[in-house]
Amino acid sequence: MNPALGGDWTRHYNPASGSSNELILKLLLGMALNLDSMMDRGGRRLLDLLEYCVRSVQLDPVFLFLVRDYRSAATTAKALVLYESFCQPQALARLSVHEALPPYNLRFEAGMRQLIARPGQAGAALAPRELFDGVAAQVAAKSIAIRRIRRNYRVRRSPTENLPEGRMNEAQRHFVDRVWEPIVRPRLKAAGFWRIAAVA
Repeated sequence: MNPALGGDWTRHYNPASGSSNELILKLLLGMALNLDSMMDRGGRRLLDLLEYCVRSVQLDPVFLFLVRDYRSAATTAKALVLYESFCQPQALARLSVHEALPPYNLRFEAGMRQLIARPGQAGAALAPRELFDGVAAQVAAKSIAIRRIRRNYRVRRSPTENLPEGRMNEAQRHFVDRVWEPIVRPRLKAAGFWRIAAVA
């Protein structure tokens, strides 16, 4: 890991220790889940969790999921869309842990500036795979949204059933209909995050 990018994501993410999806789910839900069984069934529980996060406008877990995907096949296109969607000051799905992001996280901001300044096509594999590790570590450790999900989310309920009163409120509906579906999700998919297409 490049220490200049900040944080120690390896405390939460260790590719040699097992499935990163399992690790993320344990962080979010505070319980051991049979990930192998989930994957055999197509990962419905994981997708349901991510859909709930989008519908409830708690995007920190979605970012952690996408960082795992990014690490497996880092490209400049993926790095830029993660930054633009979740990290920059005007991001439409900005993370809740503001101290992990620009303008507060100067090391991460410097790493992004270096990436943006590089020549080459957007899809070229130029981006460091550890670029978002520091941000992800702080989100995993400090996110109030993740603690709330760990406390309240029930895997046996549908994403909608996990919402208060079993439905989205006006602000949540606006985010899904006007921000996530027409803007954020298509950008993520176009950059190569194919699995996000099934979420919300």
